[in-house]
Amino acid sequence: MAFDFADIGDRLDDIDAAPAGNERGRALERLAADALSTVPGVSVVVRNVLAASGVEEVDLLLTNQAVDNGLAGMGFDVLVECKSQGGPVDARTIGWFAQQLRRRRTEWGILLLLSYVTGDRNSLTSGHREIERSSVEGQNIIVLTGAEMRALTSTEHLVALLQRKRAALVSGFSTWIASPTQVRDLIPGSGRSANRGWEAMRRAIRNERRRRLDELIGAGLQLPVLDRTAGLQRVERSLAALEADAALHADSDYDPMWLTNHQLLVAASAAIVQLFEPLPRTEEGRRSIRFAAENSAPQQLRTHPGDRLWRLLMEYYLDEARGEGSYARGKAAEAMLTLALDALLAIEDIEPPDAYDEP
Repeated sequence: MAFDFADIGDRLDDIDAAPAGNERGRALERLAADALSTVPGVSVVVRNVLAASGVEEVDLLLTNQAVDNGLAGMGFDVLVECKSQGGPVDARTIGWFAQQLRRRRTEWGILLLLSYVTGDRNSLTSGHREIERSSVEGQNIIVLTGAEMRALTSTEHLVALLQRKRAALVSGFSTWIASPTQVRDLIPGSGRSANRGWEAMRRAIRNERRRRLDELIGAGLQLPVLDRTAGLQRVERSLAALEADAALHADSDYDPMWLTNHQLLVAASAAIVQLFEPLPRTEEGRRSIRFAAENSAPQQLRTHPGDRLWRLLMEYYLDEARGEGSYARGKAAEAMLTLALDALLAIEDIEPPDAYDEP
């Protein structure tokens, strides 16, 4: 019987309603096998097999011919681990899966889960950080969520989603979890992100950065206009609030989605926008900031509030912004805004990313 992607939602509802235990896990494994076996060049060859030790079970082993319209760029052997638990998947679980890949000399794995991965990729104790570390060491773990599965419409759509996730791992060792809107944008023929080439991926990432940057500029233009000294003090207060909130994340149970830090980053970014002279009220002014964010300002330094490099850079650029030269002040504002933008986008990689959307 052919697999129907329209049935995924009902099958996930049944899994959610089932009591925790082996049958719930097996149902999720069957769903994963049914969906993934529709991908061209992919076959499910092993299900629920224990290693000789009797303690290391493989949920699914796929063979992948890496055809152009399938999982091109991934290895021949792909392990699949299914987690049907309701709670978050932590670093220990990610590390265990990476160990299974390493012991089998397999480079690629797919982790299908119904919840989310703990923390964010900047947290040394988080699941996201463990995925990054494993990827650096050669074990690439693609995270696929139940929420993403619910939005899938076809095999081609599934392939587009997995390839988008593969690109994030290869290019930045990072987990990419799609919001419902982002999953819809990957529908082949949608006219937006259906193309899977590297150039199309680069354009999609650039356009998302531009969109978020424009939103931050718009938020800044809504703030009351202050004189230079008061404006700098507003930025200093915003950054201090960010640092204080980041310190609370030493307790891994505090705000696992980093919602508060996300809100504080938006507020700090808005305050930084007010440092520009003149304010970027025109398209020309916004275009200049976009150019700097993409070309001249510090980019993708993998730093974040609470990090030592973040503090050093922000202190340096704040000192530059206190100077008398308007050119140097503008460059400092561009740098601070770009750092805040990258930190904001990193937080939005946390599952579920649409948690940050306005109601």
